[in-house]
Amino acid sequence: MPIEILLICMLSKLFNMVSWKSIVLTFLHVRILSISLNLILFRCVPKGVDFLKKDGTFRRCRILIYMLLSVFLLSAIILQTGCSWFSSKDLILTVIESNGSEEDRQLQRDCIEEYVQAFENTYEQTVKVQYVKDIPAELSETDVILVGCDGALEYMAGQTVDLSSYFSENQIVTDDYLNTALSLGDTGFGQCFIPFHYDRAVIYADQEIFDRAGVSLPDGEWTYDEFLETLQQLTYRGEDGTRYTGIYMPYYMPYVWKTFLTGLSGVKTWERTSSGTMALSEAAYEDAVYEWNQIYMKGYARSYGYNVRGSDTAVCAMSLTYACSPDQNGRYVESVADLAANPGTNTEALMAENRLVMLPIPSFSGQSVGVANTDFIHGFMVSKESRKADEAAALALFSLSDEGQRILNQYYGGIPVKKSLWEQDFWKTGLLSGASADTVLIGIEQDMRDDYADLLIGDPEIYDKNIRLRTLFSAFLIRDYGDATKTANGITRYLEDFDAAANQTIQQ
Repeated sequence: MPIEILLICMLSKLFNMVSWKSIVLTFLHVRILSISLNLILFRCVPKGVDFLKKDGTFRRCRILIYMLLSVFLLSAIILQTGCSWFSSKDLILTVIESNGSEEDRQLQRDCIEEYVQAFENTYEQTVKVQYVKDIPAELSETDVILVGCDGALEYMAGQTVDLSSYFSENQIVTDDYLNTALSLGDTGFGQCFIPFHYDRAVIYADQEIFDRAGVSLPDGEWTYDEFLETLQQLTYRGEDGTRYTGIYMPYYMPYVWKTFLTGLSGVKTWERTSSGTMALSEAAYEDAVYEWNQIYMKGYARSYGYNVRGSDTAVCAMSLTYACSPDQNGRYVESVADLAANPGTNTEALMAENRLVMLPIPSFSGQSVGVANTDFIHGFMVSKESRKADEAAALALFSLSDEGQRILNQYYGGIPVKKSLWEQDFWKTGLLSGASADTVLIGIEQDMRDDYADLLIGDPEIYDKNIRLRTLFSAFLIRDYGDATKTANGITRYLEDFDAAANQTIQQ
């Protein structure tokens, strides 16, 4: 046994990549084989066989046995770690595979292959890519992971490296990058997540409906008062009997809440107070909630759960949604037929007919308000289990280089986080083409997250609690309030219930 332990320690040190789990399994594997060989050689073989004689021949056989054990141990370690002698020097990059079509997955693989090749041409370090369908529970078997912003919360508390300590040696100057993007990667545990692209809430408008109503489209930035006036002008019944309303704006989407409650109250929504709780039902928000609710109560906006003078079947002139993934707007609640009246789910068709116009979120009392789309944003994280932390950090931070930004944008799209690249054209395609590329940047430095992570800064259970708060919000504000009779102040009770349940979760 001492020789076996010595062999395991030596080979583990040599490969520098074996987890404790692999070492223990390998030791058990080898120990069982050793006992079996001894039983065969010294108990089961008949006496008189040459190699059992107690002379030099016996000793040489004993040495041969341990040599065979060493070879077996080597193969067992390789098997346990899934690596080979030559691949042990590779960085392991784990990528969450696209759940789209086979063609889409191939486009993703081509993009990652080009990114890895560019990195290997710049650094003397090879990379092995492994694709997984689901977010792994642990990062012990990888060096770097490319993951969505929502999924990144799973690893921030204890599993990943604070990459800010590698900024200097990789020539990263934070002022060169969109701060509201980088802030998504720091939830109280350091800069553990490096987002390489960005998306945010905007308003999409159908110019044809504006023209029919004789309403002018806003030119650039506009105020909340101008927004309300436009909603009123676009809420009417056409000569053919079609009911029109100003905007499709699902009240139950977090980005809608954050936009209006923050803008109307002047206080950021869903951020932790000095007492460590959420203050959504306190006095600061009471007037804001009432004023926001009046948009629905006057029939100026369409949303699930509201029907004021036929607003539940109205065709909408605008849609408050995300710039790069507008089809998220209402798709989990509304039927396909209902969504046909929502410009946000018809952007491609409207763009093909030159009817689609992107508008910025209106400013509230001179204050810009914006919300990031964390479901869309992706980035890199480095595992604390990595034995090549310097090289792994370089692979992650390569995504912030000009070359890395261009390559990854080919598949992942969105707004580059490196601000000096905003003037270049490589990202100005599809929904971000033309004037939209300028519009989408208006007020971008004031954006907030669209989830509950700001309430959970530094909480080791940030991932699980964020999911619980989403579930509570759905229970109180979609299931319960969605089916309730709507009144001017009817939402207050459900807010209080959600506030109480949410604070209990936050303080657990």
